[in-house]
Amino acid sequence: ALMQRRLETQGAAESFYDDLAGTYDQEQFGTAVALSRNLELELFRRRLPGLLRGRGTVLELGAGTGIFTLELARRCTEVHAVDLSGNMLRHLERKAGAAGVTNIRTREGDAEALEFEGPYAAVFSFLVFEYFHDLPAFFRRLAPHLEPGAPVYFITARTSFLRFWTQVGNALRQGIWLKSRSRREVVRLLRAAGIETVRAEGHLLKLFGRGGMILEVEGRWPGPSHD
Repeated sequence: ALMQRRLETQGAAESFYDDLAGTYDQEQFGTAVALSRNLELELFRRRLPGLLRGRGTVLELGAGTGIFTLELARRCTEVHAVDLSGNMLRHLERKAGAAGVTNIRTREGDAEALEFEGPYAAVFSFLVFEYFHDLPAFFRRLAPHLEPGAPVYFITARTSFLRFWTQVGNALRQGIWLKSRSRREVVRLLRAAGIETVRAEGHLLKLFGRGGMILEVEGRWPGPSHD
């Protein structure tokens, strides 16, 4: 039953983003969605210099049209940019070509079932884990493919009252219920995979200075235990 649900979600998401690819960037930065997307970019750019040192292979999950990918590529040896939507990746490839960026390798497919080709110097993802059916299992599978000290940086939907209503709206639009998680849940699933939590902070439309609709997370893989 879980596999069937995952395949159904995968098919719905692939179709939705293939159809949206041509206008995706315009929607992300020209509508109310920009409130979240601009904040994500601000947080990403603030953290990036401390996360990448100009070497190694970076894995980006749900790369889409490359909103973050080109900046990653300028700070590493190669980016493996994974996305379910081939149309989205073709837009990314055109952007990279226009910018003269040649160290991005696109990989079309279900990121949750990805065949890893690490070791990875870092992993990035932006509002993509909401589609995953078994995120704890994914992190447990990913961890051994990380270089010692590799950062795992992602932004994900944080469970909150306001987030619930965006989930309802998205379900009506995409036909998919996107998952949200609490800070405690995220820290717990990272710990279960052996990944240390460096930061897990809520942002966007906080109430009384607390909470927020998105969770900015930085984890770090310390390397395999030698106990």
